[in-house]
Amino acid sequence: MRAEFFTVYVSDTEKDHPISIRCGNAARRCLATLGYREAHWLDRWGWTGGAGRVGKAEMSDVHVAPLRAFLSERPAIWRLAAVVGGSWVIAASSWVSAPMYPVPMTLQTFAILLVAGLAGARLGVAIVITWLAQAALGLPFLAEGSGGLDPFAGPTAGYLAGFVIAVIVSGALSERPGLRGWMPMLGVFMLGHAVILGCGWSWLAVKIGPQAAFDSGVSPFLIGSVLKSFLAVAVIRLVEPWIRSLSR
Repeated sequence: MRAEFFTVYVSDTEKDHPISIRCGNAARRCLATLGYREAHWLDRWGWTGGAGRVGKAEMSDVHVAPLRAFLSERPAIWRLAAVVGGSWVIAASSWVSAPMYPVPMTLQTFAILLVAGLAGARLGVAIVITWLAQAALGLPFLAEGSGGLDPFAGPTAGYLAGFVIAVIVSGALSERPGLRGWMPMLGVFMLGHAVILGCGWSWLAVKIGPQAAFDSGVSPFLIGSVLKSFLAVAVIRLVEPWIRSLSR
């Protein structure tokens, strides 16, 4: 039986008492029969009756991704700002590059996985697609300040597609409570890098051949992928408590 976490706030006349509990599917079905909306993560269960009495209950989702949790009860303009701001963060990471041919080395994958871990899959893919859309419109948001439609048909096109897939995969996995520890999240981000490199290799292999594509488009990035995965986990573990404190 799969267990889920809930945070229960029981109010008395002085203060709220948060209690973290773990319950399985049977308990969740019981909650559903009582008329409560079923959710994987619950942020608040506010008892409006007196202590020890069941009154009207209000429940809202808790998003494991801290940025989604922060934005969940804020106006839509906040989410729009987060999407645009996140796209600019990825753009800035594109400008930090080491010239290589045919694929330059940048901090893009670090930024993509950082977005995945902080924003989750849905918000994360919105950020990445917004970044790519701005680049396609001609803004210098890609590696080495490039932009326009040419990069989407050039040697790096596979990597650009891989960014979208990786943020979905890594974002969805990092939203699982059991995968937010150091080592599990590191594994998730390594998987994200594997998705990006795999997509990049597949496209590059069509243009220059499989072995040449691996030698120039995968092998030089393997050590960097490990380091950037470690760095992304470290940054997330550092800023997540601060972001969650803003959500309270």
